[in-house]
Amino acid sequence: MRLPLFAIPAAALVALPVLRAGLLPGGIAWLVGTAVVAGGWYGLGLPPGQIVPLVFLLWPVVVPMAEMLRRSGELQLPLLM
Repeated sequence: MRLPLFAIPAAALVALPVLRAGLLPGGIAWLVGTAVVAGGWYGLGLPPGQIVPLVFLLWPVVVPMAEMLRRSGELQLPLLM
């Protein structure tokens, strides 16, 4: 199935508002993205062997990393995180 390949671009689409404008617009993008993914997940049904959408595992990691990168401007701290 090719849908898990979209998890990385989806994580980038949630991280970009955080990088550009902060946590509030990033949180809104996160909530909207969660609603879209959950609706699609419910509508398409569960793929075999995958219990949780991959974006729900990536987004909680990517959003704090993006905020740390926005505040510090250096890549070392977010990568250590």
